Amino acid sequence: MEISGRNFEITRLVSLFLSPCLLPLLHPVPSSPGASAAAAAGGSAFPPPLLLPLLPPPPLLLPSSSQRWQVAEHIRNDMEFFSADTRGRFLSAIDWLEDWGCSRSFGLGTKLPWDESQVIESLSDSSIYMSFYSIAHLLSSSPSMFDDGAGAGAGAGAGAGAGADMDPHLVPDGEWDFVFLDAPMPDQTVIPKETLKLMRREFKFWYPVDLRVSGKDLIQNHLLFFLYNHIAIFPRDCWPRAVRTNGHVMLNNDKMSKSTGNFLTLREAVDLYSADGMRFALACAGDANEDANFEHSVANSAILKLT
Repeated sequence: MEISGRNFEITRLVSLFLSPCLLPLLHPVPSSPGASAAAAAGGSAFPPPLLLPLLPPPPLLLPSSSQRWQVAEHIRNDMEFFSADTRGRFLSAIDWLEDWGCSRSFGLGTKLPWDESQVIESLSDSSIYMSFYSIAHLLSSSPSMFDDGAGAGAGAGAGAGAGADMDPHLVPDGEWDFVFLDAPMPDQTVIPKETLKLMRREFKFWYPVDLRVSGKDLIQNHLLFFLYNHIAIFPRDCWPRAVRTNGHVMLNNDKMSKSTGNFLTLREAVDLYSADGMRFALACAGDANEDANFEHSVANSAILKLT
């Protein structure tokens, strides 16, 4: 379940601050046995900078064995999925997810700092943005989506909605580390220190993610990377607690499609059947990962029974 709308600037900020956090996840495959030996000896596995333009961009791979074990253990023992089927789908996705290319040479995205011909692959760069939601209202003077009109916002306390616009390029990594990773406060800061303290408090109030709701088709991509990146970046007490997935919705036993005209919006359905009639029909439509079937006859029957 995504928060959408007017958050272009928030998304841009997330992209900019997430990349430094993500870099420990990425490691280039050594280009030669000599590079492998250097890496084993504690040196750098990166090809010499002067050779980079002469070589194809190195594939960037997620760590496999150790982090996969951590993710699998968290899925098995610590998370609530409200369905054995959903838990099984996550574990199956881990089994086939070996190495995943974490960069690509085209499209929108955050450029790799050491090779700007590459951008970070979107699933690796867009699955911890909910952490940014917890402090976004402190970094922009624009009204929060949760603003009640009185400037109160929806934070853990004072200060929500009282942010000031700033250029994210000017914010050093150390300030993000202080907010999200419990690092020490830098001596010199771009964001005022009191604001940084408030940002850390807001983040700790809202995190971890208690529940993420999404479609079953996202288990093997977005939702799995949502777990991988949280576990790789954040301490254990910030790892997600629960994920609930659902199937798609059919209308009168057929797939909903605008092109065929078999389509019904929530507003249209409420106008036709009332809110209570809709609730009744949806409750009878199905649950969990099975595709739900909304039927006009059930909604019409509900109206008759409710009146």
